[in-house]
Amino acid sequence: MKHQKWLLLLIFGCAGCEISEPLDLGDSCKEAIDYRNSDGNIDGSFDNNKSDYYGFIKEYAHCPADYSVCYNGGNSDKFCHKACQEGQIYCKKCINPNESRESCGAKGLCNDPDPESKNFMGYQCLCDNGVCNCGPDAHIYENSCEQDSVENCGEHGRNCLQILNVLTADCEQKKCVVKSCKEGTFFSVDKQSCITCEELVRDVSEFDTIKFGRYPQEFDNNEKQPLEWGILHVGDDKILMVSRYILQAREFHESNVEISWENSTIRSWLNGYKGESNQANIDYSNDSFINIAFNEEEQKCIQLFNRTENDIFLNDRVFLLSSDEVKNTNYFDNQSKRIAYVTGYATTGVFTSDTAFPDDCYKGRCAGPYWLRGPISECENKTGFCCAFVNTVGNISEKEARVNTEDPSHPNNIGVRPAIYLKK
Repeated sequence: MKHQKWLLLLIFGCAGCEISEPLDLGDSCKEAIDYRNSDGNIDGSFDNNKSDYYGFIKEYAHCPADYSVCYNGGNSDKFCHKACQEGQIYCKKCINPNESRESCGAKGLCNDPDPESKNFMGYQCLCDNGVCNCGPDAHIYENSCEQDSVENCGEHGRNCLQILNVLTADCEQKKCVVKSCKEGTFFSVDKQSCITCEELVRDVSEFDTIKFGRYPQEFDNNEKQPLEWGILHVGDDKILMVSRYILQAREFHESNVEISWENSTIRSWLNGYKGESNQANIDYSNDSFINIAFNEEEQKCIQLFNRTENDIFLNDRVFLLSSDEVKNTNYFDNQSKRIAYVTGYATTGVFTSDTAFPDDCYKGRCAGPYWLRGPISECENKTGFCCAFVNTVGNISEKEARVNTEDPSHPNNIGVRPAIYLKK
């Protein structure tokens, strides 16, 4: 039986044989002894006087006593091999494919660079239970780890600079991060590339949502997040959009006086106007919504809203919707569609519909009230002047919220939901 076992090993080769590096046989291959067993069949050569001789019909190999003969894939090439330990395979030497940094994940004969091959030669990398682990700043390329870079970000050949219109970029955590765009373009979160104004609004439809600009939106966090806008109307040359969320709490004006939209402080804050544009003479040119939310290239996409109100010509870039506009069923086809939710950032300043569940409110899940730009008239049941707003259930209230409570401990807590026109 022992002789037959060696013969089978010689005939069928080393498929699955766990072996060490072959020895140089030199001239030790000679003609085998023609041996017939008791039943007359030709069997493997074996000489009791030379127990380290094993042959196969016409040839045999002379191997050291602690080595055995394996055939390479069943062909006529014979080598002396030393068996590897359990759990190891031969890859130029005995290795554990679950741990080897030179041949991680190797299989079979360990001679094929194709990872799908049953004889895969393995990866050169930090090996974690047979899986190549290149770490957070590298990736696999040509059976080894390649460091992430701007030219090869997350995978070989993924060049961050080839993103449309990118001027400079970095590779961070296997993702391309745009640092600056070419002139005339800005970075689009939706498209993950630098685009033009025309590309931003290409193929959009009414009631779509797009991302444009950035503003703080998370609770207790001043980091700016992408702004979402709902498209109310697509015209021939411009598109009307309103912020999906209520972004901040703010008084309509700095004092409770008879006021109009055109000389209110909320209009100046939205557009970055200087003091001569509002009745309180406050300069917002260095502290405004438009300059916080949009960079220079993005501001070029915003169309001036030219109109005449109260016999005064106005041309704002950022504005609030009017009472007539929120009543327009082409924009909001029912009352519930007027409801807007408060961002986590604005929660602490805006009265919400669900103060019993603040955690939900912090995550932008609570409805809140938001200002309209008019009408403005004397209040009912209170002194001063009131401006229209949309309440938490979508109703329009025109004479309940004073333009300023003039009580710092009890401010209005009504939010701002900006609107803009984009060039088409």
